[in-house]
This record gives sequence, structure tokens and C-alpha cells, in this order.
Amino acid sequence: MVQKYQPLNLVERLQTFRSQKFTGLVRFQSDQSSSNAEPTQYFVSFLLGEINYGGRAAPSIETIAEQLTETLDHPFFKMGFRIAREQSKGSDSPREVLSKVVSTRIATWEKIERAIQSQAEATLRLVAQAPGAMTSEPDAGSDLCFGDDSHGLDWSALQRSLENPASVVPPEQPAGSRLQSRVGENASASVAPAKAAPATAAKAGNLPTILSVDDSPIVQKMIQRALSQECNVLLANNALAALQILNKGDEIDLVLLDVNMPGITGLDFCRTIRGIPKFKNLPVIMLTANEGRVSKAMGQIAGSTLYLTKPVDDQKLISVIRQYTSAGGAESDTDTQASLSAV
Repeated sequence: MVQKYQPLNLVERLQTFRSQKFTGLVRFQSDQSSSNAEPTQYFVSFLLGEINYGGRAAPSIETIAEQLTETLDHPFFKMGFRIAREQSKGSDSPREVLSKVVSTRIATWEKIERAIQSQAEATLRLVAQAPGAMTSEPDAGSDLCFGDDSHGLDWSALQRSLENPASVVPPEQPAGSRLQSRVGENASASVAPAKAAPATAAKAGNLPTILSVDDSPIVQKMIQRALSQECNVLLANNALAALQILNKGDEIDLVLLDVNMPGITGLDFCRTIRGIPKFKNLPVIMLTANEGRVSKAMGQIAGSTLYLTKPVDDQKLISVIRQYTSAGGAESDTDTQASLSAV
């Protein structure tokens, strides 16, 4: 059903959707009859009466990802979002995918909420510039909601934005109206990334820290056993868990990276971290069961430091670790190079 609206009664119109606990999408088309400009469309999404999105495009996993990638400007966000989507089996639920991103600590719910809140305020200010027509589409909105309690955007701030745009500053800690508890139950389910624990608790011995990324539990156990006396070993069985570890800020001295992981491959992962200044010189040793010059060339193009073929002999692996880290510091360069000659 199409309804007319005027800038002066926009708040009242939005309040009606809130009081009705409306879930869906409201499409606003501004009236530009007084100018030569084309009518402009804006979209506002509601979830159980609470506004959870506003923008020039209808809310979708793609549009939300694009906005957050640009706004948050985190070097890991784009890749983290892609991995989270892969692990959600291509889910179109923003809440489900973003819950996985938040679990990596790449972004917090507070930062995501501030970004969405800011865009929603800007959208409503644009809607209020001219009269127009609005159409409601029940159940066509987004399940996006924020925080562990799954709340909506701050309605008071949105309302102030319409009444006095110049006075509005995005809140540091948004306290939006809370949605009904069943929203959290239905929309916030996520699978936590695999826990990555150090192979040895003795980090006080100034041992280097190695991050091993491989989806094979057998390979991980072999690496952990081979290197436990040489370094602290952190384990991640997928790229998302690896991102979580790297994003914590702990010093990682070397990465052992499986090439053929499902979803985000080792090549993609290596290529991404090489684009981040902090990890430009981080040693990345790629492991693969594939032999051949083409495979090695691909690893080099992606930015790998060294490319080893599985299975790797324990002593050879130790020699590689010693070459690129401070492990076994007493070993001479000559001895190290000799042990690597057969790799």
C-alpha cells in the first residue's frame, strides 16, 4: 500500500511502525517534482518495531558488507567477512555472519552498530528533505540486530537527527531499544571458530611463537609434536580461527600454512596478510601435498617465504623453523643450510 508523507510528519509515520512492532522494509521515494532531479529511493528496515538499517539500497548481506568494509577500514574485515560467510554456508543472514566476524575480534558489535546508526541517521535526514510516497513490505527487511542481547538502533538518536540534524553525534555506547528475546534466540546463532591453544604453556622461555593453520587434525598433531621443544605452537584449523589469533596482537614469529584448506585457501590467506604492512615480512611457510613447479610458483606469487611438500620430515621442519626464527639460536647458519639442502 502506497502512502504519502510530508517531512513534518515523518517521525509520526516511523513511530507508527514502531508501535505496531512492524517487521519488514519501508521504501521511501522522494518527490522531486519541483526540480529536474530523478526521484530518489531510500530504504528503512524494521525488526519487531525497531529500526535496524537505513540506506539508499535495500539491506542485504552484500550491501551491509560493502558499507562496513568502507566504514570500519580494518585490513582484515573484508576477508573476515568472506570467511564468515563461507562458514555460514552462504547464509544471507547479516546477524549470523556478523556474529562470526565479531567472534574474531576484527570488529565489535559497538563499532558495527555505530557505523549502521550513522548511515541510518543520514538516510532519514535525506528522506526528510522532501515529501514523497512510502511503501511498506512486511517480512522483507533484515534480521540485523546488535550486541549479545540483539537490540535495534537508538531510536532517540534517530529522532533527534530528524528534529535537529546538527546536534546529533553518534553515541559512543549506543543503547538502542531492546528487541524481544526471541529475536536473539532465532537470529544470533553462530558457530564459534575452533579454539587455538598453545602446544606448550611455557612461553616464558623466550621461545618463538608459530601459528600452524591446517584443517587436518593429524597434521596438526604431527607439527605440534615435532616443534613443541623448539617453539610455542598455536593451532588454527581454518582461516577464520587464524585471523582471530593474528588479530589479537600477540607476536607471531612464523606461520605454517596449508595450501588446500576448504573455503578460503592458504593462497588467498597468504595473499591477504601480505597486503597488511604489519605482516609484510612475516615468514609464511606453505605446506601442500601437491608437487610441481606450478604449485610452487603459485605459492611464491601469493607471497610465501618457502614452499614445502607434505609429508615433511620432522628434522627438516625443525631446520626451517630455526632458519626463519630464533629457535635453536646456537645453531650455525652452515648447519641450518646443510639440513635444508634436502628440503
